Amino acid sequence: MNTTKTKTLCMVAAVLSAVALAAFGGEVVWDATKDGRVMAETNDILLFKGASLAELRPSRCWFNRAGRVRADGSRAMSQGEGSVCHVHRLDGGNVLEAQCQLFDSGFTKCVKLRLAQKGADVVGRVLYARYCTSRSDVVGANFDSHPTAAPQPTYSVMPNGRVTNGYNVDWLVMRELGSADDNIPDTTSGGAMPEDSVLSFMENAVDDYVWDAYRKAHSAPFHLFGEDRRFAVRNNIIPAHWFAKKSRAAQGFFGTAQPGEFYPFQVCVASEKARTLRWIAKTDLKVSRITPEMCAVAANGVKPIWVMVDIPKDAAGKTLKGEVCVEDAADAARASIPFEIEVKGDVLEDGGIGDAWRLARLKWLNSDIGREETVTKPYAPVVVDKARRAVKILGRELVLGEDGLPAQIVSHFSGSNTRIVEKGMNLLAAPVKFSGTSGRTPRERRFSFTKCSPARAEWRAEADFGGGAKRIVEGRIDFAGECRFRIRHEGAAETSAALEIAMPPDVARFREGFGINGGFFQEGKVEQGWDEKLNRDAVWMGSVNGGLAVRFKGANYRRPLINAYYAWQKLHMPESWAAGGGTMTLEKTSSAATIRAEGRGAPAGAEWNFDLYITPFHLLDMKAHLGERYLHLGQRNSSFNAAKAREAGATVINLHHNTIWNPYINYPYNDDGGPLLKKVVKEAHDAGLLLKIYYTTRELTQNLPEFFALKSLDGEVLIRRDDSVPGWPITNRGGPHPWLRTHVGTDILPAWRENVRFRQAYAPRLDLAVITTPDTRWDNFYLEGLDYLVREYGIDGLYIDDTALTGRAMQRARRILDRDGKRRLVDNHSWNHHNPHAGSGSTNLAFIDLYPYFDLLWRGEGFYNDTPPDFWLMERSGIPFGVPGEMLGRGNPFRGLLFGMTDRWGWGGNPCGLWKFFDDVKLGDAELVGWWDDACPVKVLGSANVKASVWKGPWCTVLVIANFAKEPCKAKFTFDAAALGFDGAKAAWELPAIEGVQKAAPAPDFNAEVEVPAGGGFILVKRR
Repeated sequence: MNTTKTKTLCMVAAVLSAVALAAFGGEVVWDATKDGRVMAETNDILLFKGASLAELRPSRCWFNRAGRVRADGSRAMSQGEGSVCHVHRLDGGNVLEAQCQLFDSGFTKCVKLRLAQKGADVVGRVLYARYCTSRSDVVGANFDSHPTAAPQPTYSVMPNGRVTNGYNVDWLVMRELGSADDNIPDTTSGGAMPEDSVLSFMENAVDDYVWDAYRKAHSAPFHLFGEDRRFAVRNNIIPAHWFAKKSRAAQGFFGTAQPGEFYPFQVCVASEKARTLRWIAKTDLKVSRITPEMCAVAANGVKPIWVMVDIPKDAAGKTLKGEVCVEDAADAARASIPFEIEVKGDVLEDGGIGDAWRLARLKWLNSDIGREETVTKPYAPVVVDKARRAVKILGRELVLGEDGLPAQIVSHFSGSNTRIVEKGMNLLAAPVKFSGTSGRTPRERRFSFTKCSPARAEWRAEADFGGGAKRIVEGRIDFAGECRFRIRHEGAAETSAALEIAMPPDVARFREGFGINGGFFQEGKVEQGWDEKLNRDAVWMGSVNGGLAVRFKGANYRRPLINAYYAWQKLHMPESWAAGGGTMTLEKTSSAATIRAEGRGAPAGAEWNFDLYITPFHLLDMKAHLGERYLHLGQRNSSFNAAKAREAGATVINLHHNTIWNPYINYPYNDDGGPLLKKVVKEAHDAGLLLKIYYTTRELTQNLPEFFALKSLDGEVLIRRDDSVPGWPITNRGGPHPWLRTHVGTDILPAWRENVRFRQAYAPRLDLAVITTPDTRWDNFYLEGLDYLVREYGIDGLYIDDTALTGRAMQRARRILDRDGKRRLVDNHSWNHHNPHAGSGSTNLAFIDLYPYFDLLWRGEGFYNDTPPDFWLMERSGIPFGVPGEMLGRGNPFRGLLFGMTDRWGWGGNPCGLWKFFDDVKLGDAELVGWWDDACPVKVLGSANVKASVWKGPWCTVLVIANFAKEPCKAKFTFDAAALGFDGAKAAWELPAIEGVQKAAPAPDFNAEVEVPAGGGFILVKRR
């Protein structure tokens, strides 16, 4: 699902790396992107030299692109991503014929390939290309069974019979998926883990007769054993070594620590019946709870209780003592076990955090780092005007009614979000209205601010209806523009209610949510019911420089899983808004645009909560953005030349996971890659480069030493698989890797997996990630880890590829990154969540509470290039939220530059030519005035597919024109001479050569209609 984590097969592809080719050996010969050759129907093309056809596994692939398949010069099959590649092997031996398909945008696309062994080489040709219409259930069908254009029982094949020289393929990439049994790619299933004596030690279960004899000799409701941190209990296994002759496990815990160490150990409970337990440590020492106070042990299972003791720095030479007491309140069963810790050696000034094997980092689970009431950059402190019930934040003002709900919201952002302007734009057509079924009028209203700080304001409004019936509205807004409202009743409760937010129609130019792609807001109505299969609880409407997103929530709200894992933790249906077939509506008429939610017959005590996000969150800093030029080092990289990267124009390096410096996903402070990470950060800094690393939540490697301690926390950190959901995620269709099945179990949710091979640095390992639970103490661990990376490694920011972090956690992360005043960066990538696997939701709305703290969005995976300009604006550019964007993959440079977007070097594109152009024209000093902005001095007439944006600078003006259609379009351009400072129609525009983008040519004649090439455009310069 994550393009930024996917491995390219050495299959028929336009661009193949030497690393990928190593999968079966051989030399890539065919590269259509360099010499323009295409695979045709009538002749074989040499694909690979010195390669074996037997090593190709098309049945274990999925399409990345099925596009650029051309038929007699007609329209190409559109590019797309996203579905499993179903392959029908029609021959074997030295010839392989395969049908490769994917479902994309209502079409099932199929390309039939013929690959043949010719001596020591592999050659290939295309036999046909076909597609069928608007059916989601035909992927996997055998297109040879319906070779004609005639309608078939289940689907129709469009007219595309075999024609000599009819079909050409100049781009076809297949991605490795895995075998049908365990879905593990060759690169992972062929790997192995080093021999681990700890696993065998702890998974050697006690013999039944030994355990039975022990229980008879020690009659008790349950039994306690002490165990060292090195030997984490797992899989309900009672290990045999507890009962060896010299074992003292049943007598207590006895360990050795160093002064100052954060020292964890285990007290393990073995019970014949399932129990809910409470535990406490009795000691004069400072003890941290790793395992919560209340925990559960399964019947005939064993539960490790993880205890952490802070060893005093002056305790050398002492033996520290205490006792852990465990009780089951249900039947008054109790037991206790002593612990003794001998302290010797040197003081550990860092508490042992620097050595991952000590497990001292478990202390991070309980951290409150980043919770201070401070304002992060680039925001301003919250200012409260109590007399007006008004709250001012950066570029926006919220005015509250006496009922505690917004009466007006004003935005002071310019039309392109590059400046704060004096004249504001009212976002509400009327005060926000909450109405109950009773229709009663309050006898009395009371409003007060309950907290005012630079970081946030809080308030409470109370409506007294008499007879003990009250409505209480509690609200808060933070410095970034996130508002939270909690509405509840006392006394006679409202069981049905509605909320209505109305915006002037000229302000509500765009919309997104409720299953609608982001884009223009046309008049009409969309009604959305509640369905847990759909991740749709939020909607946004507004202008680029002023909008509102609302999320409807109940008291039972929990953050759902994202991406392809949504089905395993879906939205909780709010007990209020979803009651009685509750609905959410988005409607635009000539008089107003309205968001409305209504619930009917909610239970007494239900809360009618909602979050409101006032966008954009902050100004676009285009000067900084254009100067931050990314080289993205993907998986399997083991070297990079900082000086050459700088010479080519890069200023920021992103290190992916499964690189020699950052080998394991989301655990970059590991003992293997840690020293190399410190070294590469220094190399980057010496060359004047910033260096950021892949580090996020959502999934977590099994290679962290704390893994089995986290697994013991009953799903708090490592999410437990919901057995009611059939099957497994599409990233692991066959379920967990055999290693996970054997050593961890199947009550987890498997995620990404890699084979980490950097023999020059450390032993090969499998990297088998599992999904983490959103909004837990793991956020604390993650944030402490971030602080450690900043302090000890000197990183310059984060690359976040999806995340389970909340907005509040991301705000804490921003405080950590900004603490010393240095500019550090956070960029975010995510897949297109308009997909059934993700609950057919919205990417922007899934992460909107985190957007205030991002510096950059990187969209492109599943966001196809051939989409309308309003989709690019809303779904890819980030501009309506005050966050600039970049294109993922081989994006369109003309369309991208309309929004200030480029490709990212090292991942599908090469923007070095554009970087040089930016420097030549000093584009960083220019102000972007986008095509969506009424102040844009260049207007396009005659074609909705052609757009123009202007970059106004002190040195020159740059005009960017892009065609979003697949065919040439003619358009007329008008120029506002006063706004430009010159007559654009008569100006001496240059059309300069930009490497990889355009060749130098005469500028278009703007006194006449201009033909803009299909999918192309112009980048023009008027120098002063």
